[in-house]
Amino acid sequence: MKKYLLVVFALSIGLVIGFVSRGIVSNSLVANDSPVKPDKVPQNAIWSGGADGGMWISCEPHGLLELKCKVFADVTGVLVEEGIFVSESSQMKPIFYSEGMIDLRTRYSKSVF
Repeated sequence: MKKYLLVVFALSIGLVIGFVSRGIVSNSLVANDSPVKPDKVPQNAIWSGGADGGMWISCEPHGLLELKCKVFADVTGVLVEEGIFVSESSQMKPIFYSEGMIDLRTRYSKSVF
């Protein structure tokens, strides 16, 4: 009986350690998705990218349905592109940049156009 309890206890400890370490690893991967923001990049810039790279996008309202956006390089913070973008709603935010186009998503919806 003592051996059985000892085995159950050891397995329980192993499971707890496994779940805790898995959670720590998962959280660290999620938390480190975006690189350190360069000093040149505005504080309101949003990271748009993944593990292989991306861009920082900073947008501010400019008129009723327009956004003045700037796109910065991921590591250097160099200004890559800037311009006025027209959106369908005043509640839009940038989520992705590629080849001169910025995808916008509403703050309350998951639809992308």
